[in-house]
Amino acid sequence: MTETTHQGLTNQRDSIQLRHFDVDRDLPGLVQLQTIIEEADQTGEDVSEETLKAQLHLPGHDPAQDGWVATIAHEQEQIIGFGTVWKVPQNAHADIYVGVHPAWRRQGIGGKLLQHILQRAQALSSQHILAYANIRHQDALAFLHKRAFAPVASYTLMRLAAEKQVPQAEWPAGYTIRQYRPEADFPLLLDMYNRAFQGLWGHWEHVTAEALHGILEQENPAGIFLLITQSGEVVGTCRGEMSEHLSTKRGKETGYLDAPGIVPAHRSTKLYLSQLLYAAHWVRTQASQTPIDIELESWGDDPQVLSEYQQAGFEKVEQQVIHRWSGQ
Repeated sequence: MTETTHQGLTNQRDSIQLRHFDVDRDLPGLVQLQTIIEEADQTGEDVSEETLKAQLHLPGHDPAQDGWVATIAHEQEQIIGFGTVWKVPQNAHADIYVGVHPAWRRQGIGGKLLQHILQRAQALSSQHILAYANIRHQDALAFLHKRAFAPVASYTLMRLAAEKQVPQAEWPAGYTIRQYRPEADFPLLLDMYNRAFQGLWGHWEHVTAEALHGILEQENPAGIFLLITQSGEVVGTCRGEMSEHLSTKRGKETGYLDAPGIVPAHRSTKLYLSQLLYAAHWVRTQASQTPIDIELESWGDDPQVLSEYQQAGFEKVEQQVIHRWSGQ
């Protein structure tokens, strides 16, 4: 490296400024940055303005305090890096994100943003701080590993292609499934949201009644199902829908499955798979034209459970490793 080149890089670094995110001022620049990052990294993230706006209004999120941007001193509207933390007040963990413009990487911007975000997460009394990195992006994985993050689980996007038949669900002795009844089953479903995903990274530790009411406003109750034991105890839940969002995004009718949950004492790969297949069959009955693709999102599920899904015809589309910061 010549002296002139070294001086040029030094000047560039000196011109970079970090400041809090300004909701009114920075949204256009954030949309542009996230679009450029997605074009470069190809992770399949939804970086539309509508989605980014919605993320700014997540429960418990204060974008002006929880977000930081990196800009060039003489071009404040051009955002070249962004970091944010989101902690639901009733949860013990916080989720963080740091992204840097591809042309500005390896200049220490991501590390500086991360420092601010970690400080904010600690100020929010986070017991665990989680970050996601796509398994195909070794630079992102290395960035986290060098900064005291260790893998604990995965987020996995899977797809059942339209040409794949859905096997029939086979229920172990003593278990049945039925549709959720909004007028009577809300307490049971709330209990499942708090117990059926217990111990799995990527899920809320505690879901309040108010939060669940908000979630259900966006969902079709006919696509929610409860897993029942012979004694009548509810021990699991699963959900499927014809997704308007995915159908628009994919340009064709597309179904969606939220990965099933089961309380710890009853967990088995057989019950996970049976719930999934039952919900998948229901989704395909809702399509105006058949066959259709069905997409599945999983947070923190055991690899053996995902293997069973694959054997049933679901294919992995994307996978992100969930990392936990061990620097606290």
